[in-house]
Amino acid sequence: MEHADAQDGGRIINLSAAATRIAMPEQPYARSKAAVEALSRSLAQLAGGRGITVNAVAPGPTVTDPNPWMPDDPEVLSASVTRSFARGACHVRPLPR
Repeated sequence: MEHADAQDGGRIINLSAAATRIAMPEQPYARSKAAVEALSRSLAQLAGGRGITVNAVAPGPTVTDPNPWMPDDPEVLSASVTRSFARGACHVRPLPR
């Protein structure tokens, strides 16, 4: 991570997915997003000393055609997300520096 004109400080934000939190080994998408999280952890350790913050953001499932199992009712969806946080399936986890 050396460059003649490099300056310290900054942010790197990578996009992950909630699919990494559940066992979906048959899905390359989940595996690729798990790799993004591993990359983010490594970069956080390497770049943290230079004041560069690295995060992986997993916004969670979204009601789209590829996710037909998702409830379409906003109240049902909200209750489902609340239950997921309560049982620890979803959480905010800062990456190490």
